[in-house]
Amino acid sequence: MIAESAGPDSAVSKLIADNRARFDQAMSEGVGYLDAQSGDEVGGVVAGIIRHRAGGEIGVVNRGTLEAAFQEVVRPGPITRGDVHLVIMTLRGDQVRSLYQRSERVQGQVGELFFAGVERRGAILVVNGRPLLNGEEYRVVASDFLAGGGDGHGEFRTGRHAKNL
Repeated sequence: MIAESAGPDSAVSKLIADNRARFDQAMSEGVGYLDAQSGDEVGGVVAGIIRHRAGGEIGVVNRGTLEAAFQEVVRPGPITRGDVHLVIMTLRGDQVRSLYQRSERVQGQVGELFFAGVERRGAILVVNGRPLLNGEEYRVVASDFLAGGGDGHGEFRTGRHAKNL
């Protein structure tokens, strides 16, 4: 039974305060700088930043995450770890292709994705200069929202070796 008259434990309070300070410091660490102006530029820039910082082959962000993060107004400036909650996972080429093609169909709408490391060259998709192969596995970095299948992108839910960053 815990006595109602028990006051706060100073050692526990100090431990919480110290850990909160370390957490706040870690979340304010810069991961990149945004100087792009249009929404499409921002999407590609942010996807590139998360891809680079997490060591993925492909970076993906969705339009809704960008709008929420920047409160529907694109503001140049620093991007911190606290601004984005990321997951790195392995997706097969056919899953990446499905995501990319669906995103092409919904440009400018909910569900649109912005990619870094993947581009269309004519009729083929290329990952970092090489043709995307359906059976090959790729390290993909995305928001935790997308990793959970958000905006109807269920391919992310089946990603292997998923790890929160």
